[in-house]
Amino acid sequence: MGSQPVGYSASRIGAILGLSEYSTILEAWQLLMEEKNPGFNAKKGYELPVFEGNASTRWGLAFEDSLCLLAEEKYNDKVINREKAFSKTFDNISVTAHIDGQFESSGILLENKTTNSRAFHSAKTEIQENIDSEGNLKKDFVIKKSWGEDLTDMVPAIYQCQAAIQRICSDEKLVRLLALVFPRLPDEWEKDGITVSNKKLCIDKGGEPYERFMGNYMIYRDEKLLDDLESWARVFVQIGNLHEYLLPTNKELEKIIIEKVQEFHENNILTAIPPTCTNYADVRRVLKFPQGTILADPNLKKLCLEYSELTRQLGSASPLLKRKEKLKIEINNLAMSLKKDDWSEPPDCLKILDPSGGTELATISKSGFRAKRAK
Repeated sequence: MGSQPVGYSASRIGAILGLSEYSTILEAWQLLMEEKNPGFNAKKGYELPVFEGNASTRWGLAFEDSLCLLAEEKYNDKVINREKAFSKTFDNISVTAHIDGQFESSGILLENKTTNSRAFHSAKTEIQENIDSEGNLKKDFVIKKSWGEDLTDMVPAIYQCQAAIQRICSDEKLVRLLALVFPRLPDEWEKDGITVSNKKLCIDKGGEPYERFMGNYMIYRDEKLLDDLESWARVFVQIGNLHEYLLPTNKELEKIIIEKVQEFHENNILTAIPPTCTNYADVRRVLKFPQGTILADPNLKKLCLEYSELTRQLGSASPLLKRKEKLKIEINNLAMSLKKDDWSEPPDCLKILDPSGGTELATISKSGFRAKRAK
């Protein structure tokens, strides 16, 4: 099968820029390479990522229609072009964006988001980086919030990126983002048996259960109809949990995004070279024989590098040789405490990998212990 063209969606671009909480850069690369060359990952021995959704994505998708209805009422303007796709080509890449809707009279793009009160009101602080030598907070220290005041453009970076791509592809100048804030985590609702679904469980004449597509999402408790989503959405609005943000054209940001995507395309897609692994799952996914690998935490990495440095400096008669032997035991014990698999039996060779890139720090095998040589 021949090579297929590569299209970059807003969600994929967010992942490529390292902004997605659902996909790493490597995962986005794998899916793009699979679309370009079907069978690519299997040929390389890579494990394809699978994301089946979670409570937050299920509830967010379910409330989209209700948010569009609320938007029409709030702004007295019809929402058109639901789920319309736009695309634009830049040199060798195609960028695409799907919009939730567009206001008919003004042309402003509509983007609907849902979050929870815990995430919405959270403040991110980098305390350690803002303490001076005397232990006091620096005067210019500020608390960073992922969500800012209404009618500003202060939204999480992933949504800034998504809105920029929508503006790029549609040539519109403004995205109005509505954020509906749930008072509870969707995970908590689902643990209580409260779920959202657009399917109804039915029983056929033979007594066998089957699911029937209903079209509209409804809320169920223990599989019994509880309420419609519009009623819940209106209650959230009444208690002040609907927020509006305005994301206007930002030429500098839009230019940077396209440049970063082009750079990724040239350096990783055209060359088929995987980007740097960013977590344990990434490392495991691209290893052909992953059993028996450990991703080092900062402490384990430090011990491995200390062992390497001692190996470089010490002679056979050094009094610090005892420290080396002790280090081997500490490294082995810590590595085994960090293992992610329930191995049926010990692997022939245990590899300890650096979390930044997956390079090998040390191996433990029947033939002995070997650490990466210090430079």
